[in-house]
Amino acid sequence: MSNWFTKLFSRKPKGKRLGYVGAATGRLQNGWVTANPSIEAITDADLARLRARSRHLCRNNPLIAQAQTAFGTGLIGSGVAARSATGSQTIDKRVDALWADVVREIDAEGIQDLAGLQLTAFNTMFAGGEAIIRRRWRQPDDGLTVPFQIQVLPAEYLDISKTEDLADGGRIVQGVEFGSDGRRRAYWLFRDHPDVVWSGESVRVPAEDVAHVYEVREAGQVRGIPWPAPVISQVYALEEYREAERVRKRIEACTVAFVSSPDGTIPFPETASTTDADGNPIGSLNPGAILNVRDGTTVTMGTPAQVWGFPDYVKTEVQAIASGLRITYALLSGNLKDVNYSSIRYGALAYKAVVQQIQRTVIEPLMMRPIWRWFIEAAIASGKLRARDYPVKFVPPVFEEIDRVKEANADVEEVKAGLASLQDVLARRGQDWRKVLSEQAKVQEEARRLGLVLSVDLAAELQSKQKEPVDG
Repeated sequence: MSNWFTKLFSRKPKGKRLGYVGAATGRLQNGWVTANPSIEAITDADLARLRARSRHLCRNNPLIAQAQTAFGTGLIGSGVAARSATGSQTIDKRVDALWADVVREIDAEGIQDLAGLQLTAFNTMFAGGEAIIRRRWRQPDDGLTVPFQIQVLPAEYLDISKTEDLADGGRIVQGVEFGSDGRRRAYWLFRDHPDVVWSGESVRVPAEDVAHVYEVREAGQVRGIPWPAPVISQVYALEEYREAERVRKRIEACTVAFVSSPDGTIPFPETASTTDADGNPIGSLNPGAILNVRDGTTVTMGTPAQVWGFPDYVKTEVQAIASGLRITYALLSGNLKDVNYSSIRYGALAYKAVVQQIQRTVIEPLMMRPIWRWFIEAAIASGKLRARDYPVKFVPPVFEEIDRVKEANADVEEVKAGLASLQDVLARRGQDWRKVLSEQAKVQEEARRLGLVLSVDLAAELQSKQKEPVDG
């Protein structure tokens, strides 16, 4: 290595410290206390209080309630569908028919179908950070299509206090048991909700029977964090400010008069409705009333102070809260005053990208794949299906187009150019391509029988394009 290179990189900087400004220390950073605890230590200390505050906001705060509804609509909607994808139409048709029956009877409590349970699981995850879905095996004579159902449980069923090292090299972390290879192998669940019925010790449930649904935001994160966590303090402060403004308005609506007289007597004791701590009568003013007082008495009307900028401050705070919740301001607040087509479309696309990311990383792998696996295992165990692999394709809810004509034309052009298949386009719309083509065939057959000519036939148009001669 050359001498100049060694001198350059071994030289210590003179004067001010060179590095990240964010790590600087000084007078302005004196109140900024930080540390580097593990996510495990943070959740162990703060998770219970976070859940309590988050659930309170979900139940009582309109902004957080709206965010929960908006995400539930985008992620779950009328239900995340599942389609068999073995490649055999005969097998897929049979599996899908079996699945359709299971969807209606899958709730262990016998109240909801699968779409309802999906929404319940999401709402539980949003407010509490995680949802526990447990498989419940049933008897063959229970009258079910396949002998299993599922149960959605809140996070409190998972024993967060159970953390210990095991003799075989495994470990239990906040109720989740890991093997020596780092894989999850069991969950320690209470038999009942600990805040309702204290049943004592938790019981060990194999990981094969549990779907632990939560969003992993940090490496090493074992338990889920409530979604409103980044904005809980800000929402609380905003609500306190709004309440103070409501109180100020109520006070402002009450006219206050201060009456004084030279001789110190009370000029209208007959109007007093109550007395103060010294027994002096306190008068009252009725709306529109004019009180006659003695000569020499002075009446001074109180004027509440005006507060300016309240709407602008609230809007700024709601915008920050929307960012922390990963949702658009317009969707969170319902305020479409300054929205145009371009801005609302960009916002909708950004929100759609977040929703699709969560669907692909949380809803499908952690919720739907375990449920599909349980369905296949129960169907094979009951003899309804043969033992083999049954791939699946999940179909999320459809996002409504902002401009239906533009979106439809874009889909048609993609299919024509070979950038997407008709199957892909229909899947984005939440439709089963087999069902759509079957219905189209029936409609076209009936139209020909009646002597009608349909104005749209995408397949015929594509065929005609392929037959057109190429220039040159």
